[in-house]
Amino acid sequence: MRARRDGFTLVEVLASLVILSVLALAVTRGVVAARQSGDAGSATLDAARVARELIEGPVTATFTGPTSKSGTLYGHAYKIVAAPLDLNLPGTTKTDDSNATWTPLRFTVSVETTAGHTLSVETVRLVKGGPQ
Repeated sequence: MRARRDGFTLVEVLASLVILSVLALAVTRGVVAARQSGDAGSATLDAARVARELIEGPVTATFTGPTSKSGTLYGHAYKIVAAPLDLNLPGTTKTDDSNATWTPLRFTVSVETTAGHTLSVETVRLVKGGPQ
């Protein structure tokens, strides 16, 4: 007569350990990939915040012609390039209350993310004075 068998055989236990190890490896890789993706997105958002702040900042007298400025803001290196925008308009626009001329300038702001990528934003701003 055969004795009653309780428990698992060694082969069954090893097979289940192999299956669990493969599943744990797949889950770990997924978590690492999701975290890296989140970090890259966060770095891009931070760089976009810096670029927006630089674009929305006041235009100083140094930006009256072709020029560039660089520096660091909130740990991000940036570069602003300003160049007159030739719109081929049939004259200059003068305000009613002064003789100031408004000149359109193309601003290109490049901000380096913490991941080493560069985010570039371009806009046009009107500057009082500038090249005649």
